[in-house]
Amino acid sequence: MRLSVLAAALLALACSDSQRVNKKLRDEACTKNLDCYYGLECVDTAQLADGGPVPAAKTCQFKSFGDCEGEGLGPNGQPQCLSGQKCRDSRCTVQCAGSKDCKENEICKIGICQKGGTALNQCYDNRDCAWPQTCFYGQCVTRTETMRCRSDLDCGYGFRCINGLCQ
Repeated sequence: MRLSVLAAALLALACSDSQRVNKKLRDEACTKNLDCYYGLECVDTAQLADGGPVPAAKTCQFKSFGDCEGEGLGPNGQPQCLSGQKCRDSRCTVQCAGSKDCKENEICKIGICQKGGTALNQCYDNRDCAWPQTCFYGQCVTRTETMRCRSDLDCGYGFRCINGLCQ
């Protein structure tokens, strides 16, 4: 019995570490959307080199939330993109995927450039955050140990979801 509990604990630790992926920034190589930071998606970026095709490579690029033109302003100056989005390469995208996409003295929080403060950890799901934090709209935020949960994935390492509470 003790051996099976130890084996299960080691398996859980190995799985949690292997699922913890360093998220990629814009123009970095990826294999799937989950590899990329909030607001980015993994897309083919095949290019021609020396007149011949290059094998398709995938990189993280801004996710499109609709089409736009120029600065993203339509007739009568009406914005073509939603509030908090930017027209980039004829696509409405998040303003930023990292602080390098923002002006000096601004940081990227949940895809929006904001003044001051320090950059928060970006995340895709709860496994990207250190306990007792949880992923909330792409950012790690502090939570209490008795936070409500739906599954063990909502809880930190060493905790399980029992009767809706991390224990």
